[in-house]
Amino acid sequence: MHRITLAAALLLQVGYSFGQVAQVRDATGALVGPYLGSAGPVPDAVAFNAENPAFTVVSPTGFIASYSVSSGRVAFPIELPGVRFRPDPFVFFASAGCTGQAYFKVFTGTPARVGVPIGGFVFSALGLETAPFFVAKDAVTVVLQPQSRLGIGGACDPVNNQPADSFVPAGPNDPAVTGFPNAPYQPPLRIGVVEPAWRLFSDGFESVSASSAVLAHWTHAQCA
Repeated sequence: MHRITLAAALLLQVGYSFGQVAQVRDATGALVGPYLGSAGPVPDAVAFNAENPAFTVVSPTGFIASYSVSSGRVAFPIELPGVRFRPDPFVFFASAGCTGQAYFKVFTGTPARVGVPIGGFVFSALGLETAPFFVAKDAVTVVLQPQSRLGIGGACDPVNNQPADSFVPAGPNDPAVTGFPNAPYQPPLRIGVVEPAWRLFSDGFESVSASSAVLAHWTHAQCA
């Protein structure tokens, strides 16, 4: 009973009801994911200075991502729950030459923050829109002074006089972990409504035969 109550609360948290449920689909009808909200108009990695609305969705494994409506790609910046700062559109490294662990900047300004749990999302870096990255669910912020970053087209650029700030470890997107593909969806993206809620993953991520199975699925996805 406790697990079902928890699962029901999680469904409500991401906007579920057992009536109509909003979901995002691409131009071919492929399911992108359940709709969580809009992250726009925002710049994205394809046209960084252009206004481009994005839809934020959740995957079957409990990761979130924002997708550009007009390009079908993972948009930048991701709308992080509870985080008001706009991350920088680059992948940073603590060492020169863009080697070693990659990092995603989550705060700007001072003071830098350590140990803040921020994770479970997929993002796109400027000029690397065809190769999204992800941050693990259990990631926490670390403070570092980056020495290099991946620039437009994947070129490695030195970072000079960059103050220490808050970052989380990142890596190339793994669809088996995040539930999001590396390839873009066919634009434009659209919001639709389905009913009932348990049919949500019937044509893409998961097929279930009863709402209780969805409860079990989301209990595992959100608590894993």
